[in-house]
This record gives sequence, C-alpha cells and structure tokens, in this order.
Amino acid sequence: MEIKVYLNPNPVLRGEILTNPWDKKSEMKNNPFLEIVLCNFPLGEYNIEILSPLFLKQKAIVTSSYASTYFLNPEFEDPFISQVKLKVVGEKLKKELSLPVKIHKLTGRVFDFNENPFPAYIWATHEEKVVNEIIVKTDNEGRFTLYYSEEKKLRVFVDDASYSKSTLECWIIAKELREDMEINPHIGDFEFYDFNVWFSSGIWHIFFMPSSLKSLDSPPELTKDDINVWINGMKAEIKSLIVHQEYTGKDKYYPACLLNVITKEKEFCSPVLVRAQVNSPEKGRGEAWYIY
Repeated sequence: MEIKVYLNPNPVLRGEILTNPWDKKSEMKNNPFLEIVLCNFPLGEYNIEILSPLFLKQKAIVTSSYASTYFLNPEFEDPFISQVKLKVVGEKLKKELSLPVKIHKLTGRVFDFNENPFPAYIWATHEEKVVNEIIVKTDNEGRFTLYYSEEKKLRVFVDDASYSKSTLECWIIAKELREDMEINPHIGDFEFYDFNVWFSSGIWHIFFMPSSLKSLDSPPELTKDDINVWINGMKAEIKSLIVHQEYTGKDKYYPACLLNVITKEKEFCSPVLVRAQVNSPEKGRGEAWYIY
C-alpha cells in the first residue's frame, strides 16, 4: 500500500469550450486542488483528513488499485507548499503521515509558424477522462507558466479555440517533470498524435500518428524530407521512416510513423529535449516536444 500526493497550484480559470474533430467538447477550466491517491489499498471506504497546510476531510471509496480523491480549495493556489500532513482511517487501518510535495514549472511562449505570438491554453491532459483538469492560459503575448507535480506523466495539449477548425494541437510529453523546463511550442495545422520517444543502442526512436487539416479524409503521406528533428537544439539525422498500420481499438487501424534518428553524440545527460516538426505548405505545419 502506498499514498501519493499531487498538488495543482495553478490559478482558477474559466475559459472557452474547445471542440475536437469528432465534436467532443471540453471546457477550459481549472480549480486549484490537492489529489490524494490510495495505491493498492483494500477495497472499501476510508476517511481522509488533511491536517496541514489546512484542515479538510472527505470520504474515499476504493474500488480499484488506484483511487484518487480531490480536495478543491483556493488556498491550494500556492506552488510553494512543500509538505502535506494527512490521516487515512479505514475499517482495519489507520495511517497518519507527512508527505513531501514536489512541484516544477513548465514555462515558455507559444507562436504560430509565422513566429507571431499565439495566445493558447496549456492543458495537462490524461489519456482517460479525469474529474479535475489542470489548465492554464497564456497571456496575450503567448507566455505561460504551468505548475506540475513531479512523478506524474506529463501530457500537455497546446492550442486555442481554433482547435480542429484552422489549427491542430502541439504536444509536450514527458514521463515526469523532474525539473523546471522552458519550451516555446509552435501551432499549425499538423499534429503529431500519440508522440513518443525512446533511446536504445545509440539510436533515437520517435513514434507518432500524423494528422493534418490539409487532408482530413486520410493522413498525409510523409517522407523523411518532410520531417525535421532536433535533440537538445542540434539538428539530428533521420536514418529511416517506417509507416505501418497501428491498431487503435474496436477493430480499427490508423497509419503510424516510426523514425530512427541518430546524432553525433551517443551519451546524454537528462533531461534531453526532443523536438519533431513538419513544415510543409502541402502537408501541414506542426510540431511536438518530448522531455526525455
């Protein structure tokens, strides 16, 4: 059994509603919260009390090995909270402990492909729907700060209300945010969906499923010349592009790309910033980032 604590200290937001290409709507709103996760606890009912930095209590019903309980409170809008003291009481269990809170920030400035500032939403999404989202909005010059807990997968969507109409999102991905990072994403009409990166035997492997508003009926057919990759800001060499049919569930398949990429350097210190970009008038413009 393990208890995990995650803080969302980002400010209250009440934004627009974004609609994806399949007409699914998402409201851009944020409330500061503290998330308590009970991992591998026996099924049943538990009382959770936050004892510090403020006093709150709530019941939690554990029905799976990963059970989240959210405590929403404006006082959690504080990225300098460093510790939470709590008590968890169940039928045959009582735990009182203090847990560290580790917060890092992702900062940057959003641009379009003409290098104009692009005001947008910065949305830490999940592959499955969650009760409370983490979303911030840039200022009018595209600048943003997103506070995010360490030890959680980072999967950031960047776009505005033009999403799926004239633009597609840029993705910023990391297994976890281990330190403060600065990234300046660009928004266009091409998407690197399900962007993933791994390093093995001196070769960078980059996976994505391409999508473009230039060809809604079918994804664009890319060549190596259409794609650029940078590793820590240095241009990398794409040795191969493999296109295959990726199973997406419910007996459906979608074209996916796998790049094999090399650089002169064979060893890297973490974190490594991987940036992939398509910039084609015919096939679309877009990019994605991976913090490795």
